[in-house]
Amino acid sequence: MTKVLVTGASGRFAEYVVKSLRDDYELVLFSRSPLPEDRADLPWVQGDLNDFEACRRAVEGIDVIQHLGAVPWPSDNPAARARVAERGRELPPFDATMRTNIMGTYYLMRAAVEAGVQTVVMAGSNCAFGHCSRLSCTPYPVRYLPLDEEHPSDVQESYDY
Repeated sequence: MTKVLVTGASGRFAEYVVKSLRDDYELVLFSRSPLPEDRADLPWVQGDLNDFEACRRAVEGIDVIQHLGAVPWPSDNPAARARVAERGRELPPFDATMRTNIMGTYYLMRAAVEAGVQTVVMAGSNCAFGHCSRLSCTPYPVRYLPLDEEHPSDVQESYDY
């Protein structure tokens, strides 16, 4: 059976991905936070994407990676930080999105190359167009609808990358 590593396995999106894959694949879950009950029966590697050695441990013996691990908001955006603070949640470092989403992905991919993993499925965000939180507070320049992969992007902050 194909062995699939799911990163970001304690996250909300992972709930649906794991549910969809669990009957057809041997799953290994990778996350820094403990798993919710609906995934607690599966093998779990606890670690952070920003830790290269943890990434190496996670990819050992893996055939396919489903990469969902990310900081799902721009930690360097003042308005986004204010919303998090208003909810009484602990603020991560301002560069958490860039470190995890860019460097954490780099560490995971580097570990995957070393381990001989041939297939990686990446999750992305429509924020790659640059229309989500905008540091300039200017509207996103929509040139046509519906947006497609040919539409020009106008990125302004860390989560857009």
